[in-house]
Amino acid sequence: MNHHQLFFFILLLLSNLNLHAEAQTNTNNLDSLWTAAIEHGKHGRFDESNAIYRTILKEPGLSEELTRAAYLSIGNNANLAGDFKTFYDCLSRYYNAEELVQIKALADLPKDTLIRPNRDVSVAYHIDSIYYEGQFKGCEIRVPATIDGKEEMFVFDNGCARFSAASESFALSHGIRPIDVKGKAIGVTGEASMWLGIADSLSIGQMCFQNIVFIVMPDQDLVNSFMNIQAILGANIFRLAGEMDFDNKSKIIVFPFRQQDLESNLTIQDDGRHFAEVEVEGDTLQFQLDLGCASTKLSYNYFAKHKDLIEATAQADSSFAGGVGGVSKVSVYRLHDISFKACGGCFTKQDVIISTQKETNQGDEDGVVGSDFLLSFGKAVLNLRKMFLWVE
Repeated sequence: MNHHQLFFFILLLLSNLNLHAEAQTNTNNLDSLWTAAIEHGKHGRFDESNAIYRTILKEPGLSEELTRAAYLSIGNNANLAGDFKTFYDCLSRYYNAEELVQIKALADLPKDTLIRPNRDVSVAYHIDSIYYEGQFKGCEIRVPATIDGKEEMFVFDNGCARFSAASESFALSHGIRPIDVKGKAIGVTGEASMWLGIADSLSIGQMCFQNIVFIVMPDQDLVNSFMNIQAILGANIFRLAGEMDFDNKSKIIVFPFRQQDLESNLTIQDDGRHFAEVEVEGDTLQFQLDLGCASTKLSYNYFAKHKDLIEATAQADSSFAGGVGGVSKVSVYRLHDISFKACGGCFTKQDVIISTQKETNQGDEDGVVGSDFLLSFGKAVLNLRKMFLWVE
């Protein structure tokens, strides 16, 4: 969600714990097992990944370093799968209770679940255009959902990479109860204070999502001149829902009861963000998949690699970046008629922004695949539990 991506204390903790530590092994068998476990985890196959780590733990004479790395990797997989009890149990082997108080608060929560009918569920979605100071910034997908007996429009945003999100006034008026967890949410231009809350239930069509965790922030950090967001359906909703079939001509999302088993072409990182391989000008690059980002763009990393060519051929300009952390004017370059090939489709964008400075929440990706990519095709099939996106 390029302009309002939410990271918080767990991401910082995961970074400090170095869950996927480099580990040297002396046997080809352990090397291949370790590689397979990481590959399964990267594609969201957490059960398969953890089964391999547990096989590794049974190896005689396993070093303390590898034992620690295996348990912490199991914990990280559990964290990405929403199993905070296992996450806590793995971390507590190596860290004291004082360091894990907030994770223990998550571990003590009831497990999130989905109750749904044994048939397809269809929901109409809405597209909202975003403008700032007269500039068209792109579109957001909004989906109706019922919480605390009230139907509201939620932004549909897997870039909210751990939980869903809400403004403080929305949380207080819609029965989202506080959890004893506080921290910081990091956006493109800065950060904001936040606390976690839990909603007993949230319904999309005839599907009932139970025990859904929300990041809750002060109103001014979600409802401002750049965006007007009260609530976001984040990655925990995507994980529970599984497959989503977008009929973009009719503006309907179908949540099928019998879900397809398509080839995985997405990956997930330790921070919960999703990535796709994208071909740009003949180069295959890593892009973050972020449906909360209104417009597909190229990042500072891409600019740094092609700086001389971009400065010689592209149009220098300025744009606005904003969301959590405020709004700032940034220097950019613009390229025209750039094609992005990904997930079975080719999307040509007439005006592509290239960032010339690294954003607060940016990693090593070369760009962001936004909602405009998905919406430009007649149909799209997305499943962030089985890690695939295919468009046609």
